[in-house]
Amino acid sequence: MEDGYEFGYDKKLITVFSAPNYCGEFTNLAAVLKVGGDLLCRVEQFEGQPLTIKKRPRSVTPIRKFVN
Repeated sequence: MEDGYEFGYDKKLITVFSAPNYCGEFTNLAAVLKVGGDLLCRVEQFEGQPLTIKKRPRSVTPIRKFVN
């Protein structure tokens, strides 16, 4: 789904894909379906940000103090 959305059944159905650049392996757009107060539907497309892998912080064991 390159465009982030796809119509089916004579435009009675729309599939919206909201994950751009899916898993960093595809160059698809993402889309959002906006429905106005007048029930007019509008599709907005957007590109994803470049995939960056962030290091996770090292797990630290909390120190607990007990008062007797």
